[in-house]
This record gives sequence, C-alpha cells and structure tokens, in this order.
Amino acid sequence: MSFFDKAKDALNQAKDKAGMLAGEHQDTINKAIDKGSHFVDDKTHGKYTGKLAKAGESAKDAAGKFAASSPGRDSRSSATPSSRAPQEPAATLDPLDPPEPADSPEPLDPIEPIEPIEPIEPPEPLDHRADGA
Repeated sequence: MSFFDKAKDALNQAKDKAGMLAGEHQDTINKAIDKGSHFVDDKTHGKYTGKLAKAGESAKDAAGKFAASSPGRDSRSSATPSSRAPQEPAATLDPLDPPEPADSPEPLDPIEPIEPIEPIEPPEPLDHRADGA
C-alpha cells in the first residue's frame, strides 16, 4: 500500500469519525451556530439580521447533511435539519425606522503640539587621503 493510499484511508476514517461525532452532537452544534449568529447580530446592531439567520440555517443544514452522510451513525442522532423544531422568523428591518447608532466613544484629550527641532548641520566630509595633505 502506497503512502497516498494510507493517507487517503486515514482521511476517510477521520471524516467518518467527524460525521459520527457531528450526528451525536447535532443539538450542541446547532446551539453554537445560533449563539454565534446572535453574537454577530448584537455586535452589528441588527444590521444583518436576515442574512445572519439565512447563513445560520445554511450552516445547520450543512452540519446535518454531514452528520447524515456518516456510515456508522448512531440511531439516537436522527435529528436532521427537516426534523428540527421550526424557529421564529428573523425580524425584518424597516427602512423608515433605522436602528439606533452605536454609542460614540468619548473624545480623546487634545495632544500638545510638538515644538520644532532646529535642523542639524551635516558633518564636514572626511578626508580619506593617506598623506593628510
């Protein structure tokens, strides 16, 4: 068996193991995706709520498909994207009612101006003659 065959087998085993773990921990993965979406939504003050909801659902579907594709999947982990409880729709933003702006930081203390420095005179050129004349 060549090196590439061994590497391919090792990668396939790792993929199968990851798929099994994804299937066993589907609810934890979904919670992490939701938590990340809500975090980014809070930090962007709701500016991308719809896009984040769509991306979160796509990530959950991809994780579900990955878990479903693993060959040794446990029967307990039958949660697929279609069997998840439906979530409430994402809030839509009204273009006539823009979100409140973020708190602006306090102004910085003014910096004292730097006094100009007198120009430095260039040194006299060195005499590189050996005799010094």
